[in-house]
Amino acid sequence: MKFFSLQSGSNGNSHLIQSNNTSILIDSGLSGVRTKNILAEAGFSIEDVSGVLITHEHDDHVSGAGVLSRKFKTPVYINRATFKMATMKMKQIDESLLHFIDGPFCIGDIVVTPFKICHDAADPLGYVLESDGKKISVITDTGVITDEVMALTKNSDFFYVEANFDPIMLKHGPYTPALQERVRGDFGHLSNFECAEYLINAIGDRTKAVMIGHISLFNNDETLAKLTVENAIAEAGLDVPVFVSSRFRPSVVIEI
Repeated sequence: MKFFSLQSGSNGNSHLIQSNNTSILIDSGLSGVRTKNILAEAGFSIEDVSGVLITHEHDDHVSGAGVLSRKFKTPVYINRATFKMATMKMKQIDESLLHFIDGPFCIGDIVVTPFKICHDAADPLGYVLESDGKKISVITDTGVITDEVMALTKNSDFFYVEANFDPIMLKHGPYTPALQERVRGDFGHLSNFECAEYLINAIGDRTKAVMIGHISLFNNDETLAKLTVENAIAEAGLDVPVFVSSRFRPSVVIEI
């Protein structure tokens, strides 16, 4: 399986997972043209994408989904609560291309297991994707890691997890006290340290690599986030490389 992050941050999120026979996007927060071009530059084709999985209805995760569906006939997978909140953003989607999530399902040779996360959205989801004995876990926009999430994602071959903020930078940054509380609350985001703590407990003997993303422009720094997570993992005696999903550029392609 391959994992490729087109972009990650409040300016837009989208990630590609590819198995032997199937390509899936998780979220579509970029324009259709930008999505197509970034995929092409990395050697992928938007025409090969078999579906877009939506995590939640915020603009930076859903704004491009309707365009992809209309222009490229890409199926959209979304739960009903999220769809209700995202309809005005996605606009018209052909009913034949709309699939409502209600438990695990398959897209091609990829088994998709959705799970609930904690964020200030209608019914936000993370995903486990499995194919050919490989397992990828994607967790973005959550304030806490629940026991259920830990149990489902533990010992994945690859993890994509948000490391949204550094607590000191958040405290002394431009956000109002109310917005700071929202970010660090149970329905906000994970800090660098919370991301690291989760990974230390979730990494197993089959884990090949992790990627951190959704790094705040004002309350974090890519280098700081990477060093914080890397150091924590190393101090726990784990030897797993850490990659970064940026708001400014596509990631490397990870193959597991």
